[in-house]
Amino acid sequence: MTKVFREDFDTMVTELAHDLKLEVKPAAGLKIAGVYGIPGKAIEWAPGGAIRLSVETIFLSRKKGAIFVGFGPADRNLPTPKAVADRPLGQVSLAYTEAAAGKPRSSAVDLVYKPGSNASVGLVRGARLVDQATALARAATLHHEQNDQEGAYQLVHALASLYRQDRDPDLAEERTLVFALERSLAKLSGHAGEPTPAAPAVDRVSGLPPAPARRRSPVVTTGPRHDLLDRIDQP
Repeated sequence: MTKVFREDFDTMVTELAHDLKLEVKPAAGLKIAGVYGIPGKAIEWAPGGAIRLSVETIFLSRKKGAIFVGFGPADRNLPTPKAVADRPLGQVSLAYTEAAAGKPRSSAVDLVYKPGSNASVGLVRGARLVDQATALARAATLHHEQNDQEGAYQLVHALASLYRQDRDPDLAEERTLVFALERSLAKLSGHAGEPTPAAPAVDRVSGLPPAPARRRSPVVTTGPRHDLLDRIDQP
């Protein structure tokens, strides 16, 4: 508490806005498949498959952050809508009362699809952090609850392979964490000392390489992969 008050007290008492309401609505044929950067209990569903976040008071903060939303096909029995550059995936609307002037403000902007070559640094970085959050959550379940060290290693190893290709300096701490977990799980699963193979092609939805099937014998088999949306929908 002392550290927090010493470093952030001035921002904790600087009010920017009141009664903030943020809403994200998916485009036709799509649904919201995941939200990252805010606690799930702070979100509520709104009509049209939208999500809504309400905050009574917004304060200034030195901590950088973002909210990332994942979109997927509304009906998995239908073909996935074709990914076209600048095609709207949804819309985000924002309404609040400015603290200083007491005036209501509102705005809305379309969320459009950007291919990897045209994606902003923040979007690419966010995609990597979402990959990390989902992969490590699943790996933790395999390691602690199912005692599946091979499955946990394969997930973290795939994530580490992505970080070996991504030299974003702002993700240095995340990269160090993932590499350390990879080494620990390599020992537990019997992969310690193996050379690091070239990373296979990544999946266009999740950004992760295809995960091999769990190995129970020296024979390596390849089973169907689970993409990002499957992992999100699982508890």
